[in-house]
Amino acid sequence: IVSENYDPNDVTIIGNSPNSHLLVLSNCHHVTVRGLTFKAEEDASICLTIESSHHTLVEYCRFFGGDDHFTVYYAGPKLAAGTATLAAYQNGQLDAHNVFTNNVVYSTWNGDALAFSLQKDGEVSNNVCRGGKIAIYMVVNCDVFYNRVIASHSHGIVVSLPTHNTRVYGNYIREPTSS
Repeated sequence: IVSENYDPNDVTIIGNSPNSHLLVLSNCHHVTVRGLTFKAEEDASICLTIESSHHTLVEYCRFFGGDDHFTVYYAGPKLAAGTATLAAYQNGQLDAHNVFTNNVVYSTWNGDALAFSLQKDGEVSNNVCRGGKIAIYMVVNCDVFYNRVIASHSHGIVVSLPTHNTRVYGNYIREPTSS
C-alpha cells in the first residue's frame, strides 16, 4: 500500500468519526505501507493497527493521532487479556518480523503514541515521535534504535516486562513531561 511517489504529501487518509481505525492489517503477511499520511484526530481513533500479522514494513509515513488513544498500535496476536497474553508470550506465539522505520508520529495523548506489543524479531527505528511516548510491551529479539522522541506528554520510551533479548540504543529523548 504505497503512494505513487512514496511521498506522504501525495496521499492523506483522514478519519472523521470517533472510534475509527483508518487502516487495520489483521492476519496480513508480507505487506508494505509506504509514503502515506494518516490523520485520526477524533476521539478514540487510531491511524494504524497491525494485529496477528508477520513481515510487515511501515516506512516513510506520517501519522497524526488524537488525545485519547494510540496513534499507531502493533497489537500482536488476537488474545484475551491477562493469562492468555502471558501464556502466548512464554510460548513464543508472537507476531514476527514487523518493522516500523523512518516515520513521523504526532500525538496529543499522554499515553502511547506508538505501541509495539507482543512482537518478536521486530524493529522500531529512525522514527520521530512528537507529543507521545514509544511503548514496547512484551517483545523478544527486537531492536529499538535511533528514534527521536520530542516533547512527550509522558515518558520518552517505556519498555515493559517480560521482555527478552531486546536492544534499545541510540535514541534521543527531549523534553518529556515524565522521566
